[in-house]
Amino acid sequence: MKAIKYVYQTVIIIALGCSVAACGDDPVSDDNGTTPNTPGTSTDDPALADLPIIDWSLTKDGVKTAMKGYTEVTTSKTNYLEYYISSSKTRVGYSFISGSLASAVIMTGQAQAGAATFSRTGYVEQGTLRGTDTRVYYSTADNAIVCAYDYTATDGKVYFVQGYTPLTSNIYEADETIGIEFSNVVATSSTIEFTGKVTGVTTKVDVKFVYGKDTSLSDAKTQQTTTNYRGGFTISLTGLDAKSTYYYQATATVSGCEYTTGIQSVTTEATSSGAATVNGHECVDLGLSVRWATVNLKADQPQDTGWYFVWGMSTYRSSSYSPSDCGTYNMRIGDIQGNTSYDAAARQWGSSWRLPTKEEWAEVVEKCQITADTEGNMPGYRITGPNGNSIFLPSADYYYTDSSGLVISTPGKHNSGLYWSGTEVSKTNSYAFRWYVNSEPKVQGTAKFAGGSIRAVTP
Repeated sequence: MKAIKYVYQTVIIIALGCSVAACGDDPVSDDNGTTPNTPGTSTDDPALADLPIIDWSLTKDGVKTAMKGYTEVTTSKTNYLEYYISSSKTRVGYSFISGSLASAVIMTGQAQAGAATFSRTGYVEQGTLRGTDTRVYYSTADNAIVCAYDYTATDGKVYFVQGYTPLTSNIYEADETIGIEFSNVVATSSTIEFTGKVTGVTTKVDVKFVYGKDTSLSDAKTQQTTTNYRGGFTISLTGLDAKSTYYYQATATVSGCEYTTGIQSVTTEATSSGAATVNGHECVDLGLSVRWATVNLKADQPQDTGWYFVWGMSTYRSSSYSPSDCGTYNMRIGDIQGNTSYDAAARQWGSSWRLPTKEEWAEVVEKCQITADTEGNMPGYRITGPNGNSIFLPSADYYYTDSSGLVISTPGKHNSGLYWSGTEVSKTNSYAFRWYVNSEPKVQGTAKFAGGSIRAVTP
């Protein structure tokens, strides 16, 4: 059968295998009686097979008027009405989109599963949805599509379900039941990144991760994202402990139904040689007076450039770097390392981290071996300390806009670098560890409004 496309709640329930009971109230709580009529039908003909055209233009109030005489079921769902007759085994529910009727579900008790049939003059059977017992019919004359299937409730009773939608709807035939697939799981010493997709869906999906170090997830934390049904999702967990096993469980929420994976595990890597983790961020002891971070601020890997900060603005990032863009330019502030009002490292990574001083950068120049190197196809410099441990500084380039608006150095060339210290030179300049094309790194005064990188330090 060629799939007919549909995205509304009722047939999502049908096509994706999410039963009414799983998504809301118990569908039937009554015993014997007659069948309710659908809005727009004649009240003197209760036979489902002879239902006339459904009026799809009906609003909620219109449906309530048409369903007078039936008991309205209270549910927590918005844009949804449900009714039953106290002496009936039949229940009917209505979904609305933008205030108008979008679908109707009728559930009638029957003796055994597998007996579902739909017979009505003018309706043409299209076949069975792949992997399900749901049969699809449509009628141009009645302007309606019908999906018919059996549903077995938790009490073991079997019900025949008919889901009506207008022909202007789109039905997506589910290739499979809802599932969560991971295409990549990458763990470092302090982060885990999950890349994957939710299969068998026809709408936007909320994906929630709970994770922790306990197998029962009693200590679980939560991370959540939203993805389009044809797109994948990426969830990053940060601030993790090195060489530790984390347990996690993913849940996809689709139209009020939840689909959950089993509890799985992944182990973070050990820290680099001579490295430790402080506030979830890795640092290396080079044998100097302070320990140095292994990545730039706002970077995930040593080869990543991170963000470009003007001096003394802890959350600033822009594509224009000129005196008017820099709130600290032409101001005498003094040294800012550790001051969370001005020090981006201290503000974003916590008080254990800060900008290095001019003297600490000078210590790198005087005591470390500095050699040109490449990591992850990114050129830069390898800084090897007296104790043999090392860090990599990528040639992240820098931003510097002159008075005419010309950007002197554009990130992407990767032939220069500018790493801020927290030491001020004057109202307009501060010290930075920097290099140009084919030149060795050195510490020198730099205009505060330049967009540079930050490599943080910790005691």
